[in-house]
Amino acid sequence: MVGWLVPEVGRGRLRLEQIRVRGMPLLRAGVPMGWSTRGGLRRLRRAARGLREAGVRRILVPEGFAGWPQVVEEGLFPVDPVPLCRVLAPRLALAMLESRGVEPGRAAVLLRGRRVDRALFETAHALCPRVRTLALAVPDGGAELCVLLRQEYGAAVPETLGGMRADVAVDFAPVLPDMPGNLVLCPPAPCLSGLELRARSVELPGVESLPVLALLWEEGRLPLGEIEIFTTYQGQISLTDEGKIPIISN
Repeated sequence: MVGWLVPEVGRGRLRLEQIRVRGMPLLRAGVPMGWSTRGGLRRLRRAARGLREAGVRRILVPEGFAGWPQVVEEGLFPVDPVPLCRVLAPRLALAMLESRGVEPGRAAVLLRGRRVDRALFETAHALCPRVRTLALAVPDGGAELCVLLRQEYGAAVPETLGGMRADVAVDFAPVLPDMPGNLVLCPPAPCLSGLELRARSVELPGVESLPVLALLWEEGRLPLGEIEIFTTYQGQISLTDEGKIPIISN
């Protein structure tokens, strides 16, 4: 069971209400709108404790929520959107190129990580035949993957871009904390640099869309094909047929 903290006016007794989103059960708990006060923090802890005692371990929270220290102490944690973002990495990279007006056939994309895991492997295979230059900066397994990509696609895949600038850099691990990529798809939280994921039929008022989508996808209630990519500057990204990436199932 996943909980949902909802700001409310008033000081009534804690009430837990079960609702469903796309058939997925959520346990809704009201918390005070001004939870920074002493009384508000007490109510927040009481709500978190009530959710935990009801079997909740992860929660969805309002945008700008500042009460994580209190709810974590009560044993509740956020929904992790990183796995969803990593599965969508090829589409996110192409969307980032489109938002910058760079055609994939003329683009240089850099994938960085500590090792070649499934997400990085599949992203490399999806992007290699579509971009002009794909480079890998991956100490563990990167050289072997470069050889494999050269054999499969006949493309030179360097382990560094040298003096060339990457049009998009995608980080699958926090390898360069002082110089993060344009797409950071690793803990503690993903950074999509102006891109946003949405699904038309999914909406929880006042809640960030990414954790909701990640939860529904994780539960098998939201196909990847229903997730759309938007940019805060230009609206919805509309990839051409040549730029579309096959959906990778989990």
